[in-house]
Amino acid sequence: MIDQDLHNSDALSHQLSWTTRVVIQREGGWRMWAQLITTRLKPGREGDLPRLIAELEAVEQPGSGLLRSTALVDQKDPLRVYMLVVFESEEKARAREQDSRRQEGLAKARAIMAEIFDGPPEFADLTVANERVY
Repeated sequence: MIDQDLHNSDALSHQLSWTTRVVIQREGGWRMWAQLITTRLKPGREGDLPRLIAELEAVEQPGSGLLRSTALVDQKDPLRVYMLVVFESEEKARAREQDSRRQEGLAKARAIMAEIFDGPPEFADLTVANERVY
């Protein structure tokens, strides 16, 4: 949470890059929403993860509500992959899921997932309680 003086500062808006967002609590809760996707790669398919990420990035539409996407590989188990996607709101994320333009473009990414994932991914829906960028 940022203090009111910092929030009102015009200088703040000039200092933040386009990829940086400041989380402001609204009445009733936090606005941002995230999903943590956990999956396992098939043995020997670790090198295919960048190909999947490129396909997923290629189908993104401007204004979808996606703020950031981070892919992580477990250091102790390099076959375990986590993907954290953060959205402006759950409503925007759900609308993005239904976007027909995006669905058409996901066919290639889904084919790659079928090749490299060892079973279906697991999804955890999350409310962003706090975010700080240093």
